[in-house]
Amino acid sequence: MFSAAVFDLDGTLFDTCQKVYGALRITLSDAGLDAISEESFRPYMAVTLDMFFQEHYGMKREDALAMVPRFRKEYAEICVESEPFPGIRDMLNGLGSVGIKIGVATNKGNSLANSMIDSSVLKGLFSAVIGAEDNTITPKALTIRKCLRTMFSEPGSTVYIGDCISDYRAASTAGLAFIGVSYGYGFKTAEERKGIRMCNCPNDIFREIVGDNTADEQYN
Repeated sequence: MFSAAVFDLDGTLFDTCQKVYGALRITLSDAGLDAISEESFRPYMAVTLDMFFQEHYGMKREDALAMVPRFRKEYAEICVESEPFPGIRDMLNGLGSVGIKIGVATNKGNSLANSMIDSSVLKGLFSAVIGAEDNTITPKALTIRKCLRTMFSEPGSTVYIGDCISDYRAASTAGLAFIGVSYGYGFKTAEERKGIRMCNCPNDIFREIVGDNTADEQYN
């Protein structure tokens, strides 16, 4: 059993696609860019926002990075309306009940991430909520390491839970074990999921982290 678990935010704890897309439409309109449909945008939820602007609109990296603060300004107005996926709160409470420290490490800006958590039913459940430095793009492995330091946890006894292959790579770089979730925005192909422990729901996540025997005693 791990002593700590760190979670990605978008697509792992919260279903944020609709709110992200709403803020994106305003950002694109203000920049004079044609909108993308929500259905076409959804796969891009598995990459960083600057990568979306580079891949879909062919922007240079510096121009794509300049779009990020503009988006975050719009998103800050509506991000607190996002809701956790069903079963997430019970799963997190279950982890806490068996003494596992839990945290969040996300590519979302630090202020936005904390506002979202504090405005939701998950407020008060985490030992640390760490996002990217505001108005910057921070490598997620660095954010994960900062979260561990804040939680006073060690990489070898901590697992990271995320919904896309970039989460897996960041966890590996930071020296953490990894659990993937299938209900988020990434891991849509067998090739991406190859060799990764996958969970289909929060109950599965709990069992992967604590083991079946403890899960049977505490979660059911």
